[in-house]
Amino acid sequence: MIILGLTFHRSAEALAGCTVFLLGIQMFLMGLSVRIRAVLQSLQQPRFMLFWIFLAWGVMPAVSFLLGRLFLSSSPEFAVGMILTTALPAAITSNVWTGISAGNLPLNITIVGTASVLSGIVTPFLLSAWVGAFISIDALDLFLGFLTGVMLPTLAGIFVNEKASFRLDSFRTVQKLVVKILAGLIIFINAGVMEPYLRQWGWQAVGLLFLVILQAVLTYALVLLIMSRVKGVSREDLVPLAYASAMRNNSAGVVIGFTYFGPTVAAPVILSILMQQPLASLIHRFIFSPTHGFYKYKTVPSRAD
Repeated sequence: MIILGLTFHRSAEALAGCTVFLLGIQMFLMGLSVRIRAVLQSLQQPRFMLFWIFLAWGVMPAVSFLLGRLFLSSSPEFAVGMILTTALPAAITSNVWTGISAGNLPLNITIVGTASVLSGIVTPFLLSAWVGAFISIDALDLFLGFLTGVMLPTLAGIFVNEKASFRLDSFRTVQKLVVKILAGLIIFINAGVMEPYLRQWGWQAVGLLFLVILQAVLTYALVLLIMSRVKGVSREDLVPLAYASAMRNNSAGVVIGFTYFGPTVAAPVILSILMQQPLASLIHRFIFSPTHGFYKYKTVPSRAD
């Protein structure tokens, strides 16, 4: 979809005003896959959800901030975009890779749903806390944008799912397809908007891509390093913690980046879309493959206190 957006950028630009609306529909449909019971269970037994929050919304924004300071001090808006990629909720596609890698899929689904609900508060807070060193932002406007574009549609979807779940069963396959189509359409539109800027940035965009890849690799590495030191974390639990930490809802990030900051801030999110799936494939092959990966069917080593 990125290639199509860059190729047919004039058509994509004509649809730019629709992205916030499309994101709201996508988040509503995602909410239809979440049950209140699952969210409440994650809050009643919050160990792994707290692990994810610590890794994804605690460690990684700090890492992004340091990378921005080290490599992007002359391009502060790129640095803000790097932080934005780590302040987003987990991507629904992380469920796919957790399933392929024989991980704890219910845990991954719970992380994605709970993170989507919490992101309306957490993401604006993280951006306010971290990006002030680079640019000034309107925290209230950002919060209201996330509230109306992400949090409320997700909660509406959860509410409908609770009231009419049995009626939605036959709709599940279509629902997943529509979510993917909407994500692709959002990416198509914003790639088209990005086209003139990418031509202007030239090789600078290539360097930024390598930095985005480095950040994602560090995410996987830090999750494996930190969680391997936590007692009682099984291989099946480690898989969703890794994928859900590294894979974020970039379609939401692109809309937020363009709407509240501009194309330069959105650039790292667009580039993250390019490498997120290929990198997840490599992580599966060499780390989490049930038969060939480093973490096969075994328990992650525990360390004595």
